[in-house]
Amino acid sequence: MYSWVLARIVLITGIVALLLGILIAIIGLIVYGVSVGTNLLAGASDLLISIAVATFIIDRINHANSRRQWLAAYHALHGLVAAAFVDVMRLLYVYSDEKAYAANVSRYEEFVDIANMHVNDLRGTVQGFAAVIDPPAYTLCRTVERRLSWMVRTLSVNRGRPGVYARELELMATTGKLLAEFIASEDSGRYSAAVHSAETALLACGFTPDRRMGSAPEEVMRYRLPAQSRMIRSNSNLEPRVRGIYYDIDNELAMYYFALDQRLLTGIERTSS
Repeated sequence: MYSWVLARIVLITGIVALLLGILIAIIGLIVYGVSVGTNLLAGASDLLISIAVATFIIDRINHANSRRQWLAAYHALHGLVAAAFVDVMRLLYVYSDEKAYAANVSRYEEFVDIANMHVNDLRGTVQGFAAVIDPPAYTLCRTVERRLSWMVRTLSVNRGRPGVYARELELMATTGKLLAEFIASEDSGRYSAAVHSAETALLACGFTPDRRMGSAPEEVMRYRLPAQSRMIRSNSNLEPRVRGIYYDIDNELAMYYFALDQRLLTGIERTSS
C-alpha cells in the first residue's frame, strides 16, 4: 500500500488540493456570503485549485517521461529476444536437411557461441528491467529466456548428421507465437513492417499458403535462407550496412529474421496439426 501511494504522490497531492479548494470555496459561500471573508477564502481556494492544476500537469509530464523510458526498455528487449530466437532457429536450420548441414556444419560452434551470447544478454537485460516492465511482460520474457536457454544447451552438441527436431520445432512455434504477440502489442509499427517484408519474401520464393499447409518441416525450412537473402535485398535500410547476421551487432536484422522464422513456424505448426 505504501509503495502504491508513493508512486502516485503527485497525483494524490493534486486531488487533495483540488478537494480542499472546492471545500473552502463552498464554506466561504455558506458562512460569509459576499462579506470580506469571502475574498480571503476565495484567495485560498484559488491557490489550492492552482496547485491542483499544476500537480495534474506535472503528473502527466512524469507519466509521459515514464512511458518513453518504458518504450525504450521494451525496444531493447524486442531486439534481444528476436536475436536469441533467430539464433536457435539457425541451429535447427543446420539440421534441416543434408545440404544445409553440409554447408553450415563447419560454423556450428560459432553459431552456438553467438546463441549463448544473445541468451546471456537477454537474461541480464530482463533481470535489469524487472522494475521497469509490467509483471506479465517480465514473466513472459523469463519464460522465453528459459526456453531458449534450454534449446541452446540441447543443440550445443553437434549430432553428427541432419535430422528433423519435431518437438523442438513445436516448442519454438509456440514460443514464437507468444513473442509475436508480445512484440506486436508494444512495437506494432516496426514489427508489422518486418512481417510484411517476411511474407513478401516468402511469397516471392514460392512459399504460398497452399504450400504452407502441405509441406513437411524439412521442406518448409528450405525457404529460410533464400527468403532471408531476398529480405535484405528488398530493404535499402539493411543493405549494404548489414551483410549478414554475423555482422548484425545492433540487431537490425533480428526483427526481420524473427518475423520470417515465425511465419515459417506457423506453416510447420499447421503441417504437424
